[in-house]
Amino acid sequence: MHKESLTKWLVFKQMRHEGGFQGRTGKLVDSCYSYWQAAVFSLLNMIDENSHGDTVGHLPLYDPGALSNYLLVCCQDFHGGLKDKPGKNRDYYHTCYALSGLAVSQEDGAVDAGGTKLAVINPSLQHQL
Repeated sequence: MHKESLTKWLVFKQMRHEGGFQGRTGKLVDSCYSYWQAAVFSLLNMIDENSHGDTVGHLPLYDPGALSNYLLVCCQDFHGGLKDKPGKNRDYYHTCYALSGLAVSQEDGAVDAGGTKLAVINPSLQHQL
């Protein structure tokens, strides 16, 4: 596995101005990538923990607060649900992955001003109690 190359690529997919992730170079930020990209950081941390023993914690290589703000400010629909970006309509697909990305960002340290915290999501699909 080319962990360093993957990590570098992921780091540069979070857009500084918007705070969300783009899927490919030159594409606009899309809320579904909040999960698809941020969850990979969690998976890489799990690999490190499994191969090097327990760690005392990790600092995310992305900005979970900026990601959370993008999702909550730019992607919420006033009638419920989430959309991929401002100007688009809400849909189930983007609601699912935007909420999943929000849960990952909260696990990595993002704090919602309203105090709402989503349940932890384990991107490796392992059930943990």
